[in-house]
Amino acid sequence: PWQDTPATPEGLAVRDAIVAADNRYLREAERIFTNSRIVSERLQRFNDLESEVLYPPLGQPDTFTAGKAEDFFFYPSRILGHKRQRLVVEAAAHLKTDARVVIAGVPDEPDQLAILQDEIARNKLEDRVDLIPRWISEEEKADLMARSAGVLYVPFLEDSYGYVTLEAFHAHKPVITTADSGGPLELIEAGVNGLVVDPDPVSLAAALDTLRADPDAAAAMGERAYQVLQDRDINWDHVVSSLLG
Repeated sequence: PWQDTPATPEGLAVRDAIVAADNRYLREAERIFTNSRIVSERLQRFNDLESEVLYPPLGQPDTFTAGKAEDFFFYPSRILGHKRQRLVVEAAAHLKTDARVVIAGVPDEPDQLAILQDEIARNKLEDRVDLIPRWISEEEKADLMARSAGVLYVPFLEDSYGYVTLEAFHAHKPVITTADSGGPLELIEAGVNGLVVDPDPVSLAAALDTLRADPDAAAAMGERAYQVLQDRDINWDHVVSSLLG
């Protein structure tokens, strides 16, 4: 994110230009809505502007439904550095149960895919990690999510909860994330509707093993995850009424 631009003269100039542009047009708004507390906090910190968090719902939430859990955990996302698919592959080398991982998404750069493929080959994880390096349809994603034992979403300092989190909650699945993931932590509560772990392979593997070893507990977390959607009013009726209110 631009807020974390290195403190070089060039970096500071870019940051100041963005802050100035935000100040120029955002101060004309009667109300400002953001997609997360993180973004609201940044607006307060850099622009001294108040805002309201209004979590955006899925476009077609009914696409994602519950299904019988199988032996794999699903991570759908673009493959790039800050989404940290490599961390997930590294964690697979430490699994103690029969848990598997399915990673699906388009790599932003060819070398991002090569990194994962090399890691899988080096640790002989072909039976542990299923890599689908392409765009998948909403239907395919919903099917994999419905059949998963749980969902992974481990970005670094994401500025929103991430649609992956919301899709998982609609599918009644717990989500495993990391303590530095940012926005997802606004919805994922450790031990309630998912697990929150340190961003290292051993801790992540332990979380996968925990849910795989206790499917009843994982299912209960998934039900509580779905309840979050009602508790937080994450739906289009609420969005429309908030914007018109």
